[in-house]
Amino acid sequence: MSTVPNATAAPSPHEERPSGGVGACGDPVCRVCRVWQHGWKHQAVYHEDAEAIITHVAAVGRQVVTDTMTGQVVGQFEDGATIFVERSRKLSTAAIATLGRKAGLRVGREWSPADKFHLLLELLPDRDAASA
Repeated sequence: MSTVPNATAAPSPHEERPSGGVGACGDPVCRVCRVWQHGWKHQAVYHEDAEAIITHVAAVGRQVVTDTMTGQVVGQFEDGATIFVERSRKLSTAAIATLGRKAGLRVGREWSPADKFHLLLELLPDRDAASA
């Protein structure tokens, strides 16, 4: 994985685990998708400047991907090659409020569990902004 300025590796129980140990880390995703059983590992990097976690899967050893219907080879990946999976924004209440104001919205109710890893905000029309 290349080094990106202002990026730090998010802790992952998958990094130290050999391929094939499905679910050994206790992560329910492993038991569902079983991606690590098939020679791939999860890489999640937090980019503070972008307030985002960017996730890839990386090949563990050379991987050949085939279409399960036809058996045709659709991709080949060398050891360490990555495939982009997801970009998940991690915004604060203040950042969402700022974006909302630009769209004529304001923060209404807010829900956040004790773990502070999740945030739900209600955005409502900002009547003051609409009349300005």
